[in-house]
Amino acid sequence: MGSEQTFHITVAYQDGPDAHVTKVYAIDTKTFRKLHRTKDWLGRARDQPTGEALAVWLRKKGCKLDSPDGPAFVQRYACGNRVEEYYRNGEKHRDDGPAVVVHKTDGRRYETYYVRGNLQKYLVRSPNGTAIPLSLSGPPHPRYPSP
Repeated sequence: MGSEQTFHITVAYQDGPDAHVTKVYAIDTKTFRKLHRTKDWLGRARDQPTGEALAVWLRKKGCKLDSPDGPAFVQRYACGNRVEEYYRNGEKHRDDGPAVVVHKTDGRRYETYYVRGNLQKYLVRSPNGTAIPLSLSGPPHPRYPSP
């Protein structure tokens, strides 16, 4: 038998009236085949899960958020705010920048740095790019939805 191949699948859906979510999951060959099966074990046509139902199905199958070339979780709000989260193997992780970035419409950016799921530091960037480090033991990160 050959080695197990990993595929990436992007799932997008509307989350409430004012938010749009995009998630990228890593899936193995077995899950990929199950997802693309068109008939159930009795030969009946099978509905394919889509949107949020697909995200729930993937989580139940043990698939993890993972994206090798960009954020694995993006939530866009109607007001213009945006949350981006970078994952590797289901853990918040990014080598070359913050793993969580909250973009505010006024130009502020809240950045949280993680390495292999371990919190490293918080920063707030003003619209002019000035970074203000926050204490890890200080107030919690601005509220944002978790994936």
